[in-house]
Amino acid sequence: MRSRLVNCLMVALLSVARASGAHASPPDVAEHVPDNRLPSGEMSGTDPLLLADSALQGRRLFEAEAYRAQLAADPRPEALLLRAELALISGNPGEAIALIDRVGADSAFVCRAEAVATTALLQLGQPDLAKIRSDALGSSCWADAFYWRSKGRIAYARSDIDTSVAAFQEALVLQPSDRGTENDLAVSLIAAGDAEQASRLLGALLHRSPDATDVSLNLDFANAMRGIEPERRPQEDDDMWSLRLQFAGQGARQARRLDLAGALLARALINRPRYDHKLWQQYAEVTGRDD
Repeated sequence: MRSRLVNCLMVALLSVARASGAHASPPDVAEHVPDNRLPSGEMSGTDPLLLADSALQGRRLFEAEAYRAQLAADPRPEALLLRAELALISGNPGEAIALIDRVGADSAFVCRAEAVATTALLQLGQPDLAKIRSDALGSSCWADAFYWRSKGRIAYARSDIDTSVAAFQEALVLQPSDRGTENDLAVSLIAAGDAEQASRLLGALLHRSPDATDVSLNLDFANAMRGIEPERRPQEDDDMWSLRLQFAGQGARQARRLDLAGALLARALINRPRYDHKLWQQYAEVTGRDD
């Protein structure tokens, strides 16, 4: 369970790092798996492919991973796609690309497959190559939400924030209320400096998904840009509360609210159970102090 929490937090860290001026990839897909199922066709309800896809859609990632071995020798394009998505979630973007290249350009799943490939290229730090690959599919995937979401992530990674906002908005027209895309849009709005709209979007999203750690941290970041401090929830331990204060501090810093940023980061340090060099560095940069 602890490794799962670390994955959640890493997603949020990546989501906000770009907005705070740091170089980082766009949000990782580990928390934002595709939200439409593979068509069942003639497959049995006990087919490991359908069982794994159901687990993936439900974000039961450990369960989905358990089916990977059963799919290892499955030549179907759907199985290759699912294995690629699991490889991406497991932090193996090179393996994901290799699997996607075996799916075939004429596959019925080409748009979803290429969304995985471009995300993998972003994780490998190759946003320009991801753009070339995505642009080649524009004519065939124009009406596909996966295409627009990957287009938004590519633009975000290339610091083309206006294009990323427009692309995520188009993805939501095609696939309304998708949690991952809404979070991506909010992160782009933060990067664009529109903290108020990002806060509204993230607040509504957190109301629907109260356990979404990445959404919660991004909301703290956006709210602090507006001068709003986070409030501790009864169930939160010191680690999570400290992390929320840290994100809020970075949001206040982004908006040049330096007094608020220093106060929030100081409280984050007090509540952090273990020494954290990065947090101390952020505090020193904002306050000019290292005591």
